[in-house]
Amino acid sequence: LLLPDRKEVFQVSSKEFFENRLAFKSFKTNDNYEDNFVLQVSDGFNSKIINVKIFILPKKNKDLAVVRNKPLYAELDSAVKFTNDHLLTVGENISPSEIMYSIDSSSFPISG
Repeated sequence: LLLPDRKEVFQVSSKEFFENRLAFKSFKTNDNYEDNFVLQVSDGFNSKIINVKIFILPKKNKDLAVVRNKPLYAELDSAVKFTNDHLLTVGENISPSEIMYSIDSSSFPISG
């Protein structure tokens, strides 16, 4: 597992886990993809089922990679918060705060 600063870890704190700060790099793939699994956590009395999202990236990938690109819908004249739940890009030796996105107004559909 990797934290955003690319530090490799084998154990994670609950804070890092719940803030979705984890990524996984694989030597076995050349593709980027998203996957998930279900984790059940228990303290002996209470239990909780958690759906865990993971992003699988090639270990040797040095370019920026879009690992999430989901549609975002908004009503006319409304504001919608745009987050990494909609669009997420990662790259080697680059922090998330250094990645900039731009939206080209000519690419907006006229209708639909």
